[in-house]
Amino acid sequence: MSSGEMARGPAVAAVRSLFGDRFQGSPATSVLPLREAPRPSAIAFQSGPGWDEILQAAARLKLVVGPNQGVISVTGIEADDGGTWLTARLGAAMAQIDHSRVLLVDGNVASSKLAAVFQLAPVPGLLDVLEEKADLTETIRAVTPANLFVLPVGEGAGTLASLLTSSAGASVMSAIRQQFRYVIVDAGIIRRDPAGMLLASLADGVVVAVGIGARRRDEIVSFRGELRQLNIPMFGVVLTRPV
Repeated sequence: MSSGEMARGPAVAAVRSLFGDRFQGSPATSVLPLREAPRPSAIAFQSGPGWDEILQAAARLKLVVGPNQGVISVTGIEADDGGTWLTARLGAAMAQIDHSRVLLVDGNVASSKLAAVFQLAPVPGLLDVLEEKADLTETIRAVTPANLFVLPVGEGAGTLASLLTSSAGASVMSAIRQQFRYVIVDAGIIRRDPAGMLLASLADGVVVAVGIGARRRDEIVSFRGELRQLNIPMFGVVLTRPV
């Protein structure tokens, strides 16, 4: 283990040994600070510590996704890996470097925070669209920068998992793909949430948030195996740490 890895914590060595060269050159591998404290404005997290690293991660992710893919699910092994903050920062970075339309989708029903990050009302949103109580034009909100948009989770009588497998689910996902170059989904903790697992399977691939020093080697090994068994491609790993 290098001195830099020792400073970053044991998770770095565990991920490197698991993913080998892919970890070193991963399109989404970065170490970035994440805060759980409320932000004073919707764009406050689009600068400051860790922003250069997330811009680099977004640039690498863009290269790996390529011209024919664009739907990315973000997940963590556990809630404290910072999946929601990674979704927000990765989306903002992608919008900044690409200048095409980027949509962030809150599919994290168990712990919905994405709307709050951008100081948006949580309803109406995805669940409302899937239940045909609202349409995409009234639920998708423009934020900063001008080419970045957010679709909150919303509320509905049915579960997200059941709605995603309905005919409405297929048409909504198709419409989202057509309207946006990149769609980045906060899928929550997919290993525990059927809806999150469905969102990951509907995406072109996943980016995994891994908290430095918070994850054991066996947790990372197990999660990697779960993704392989489900045939869910992994675009990369982002190492996250608190500041």
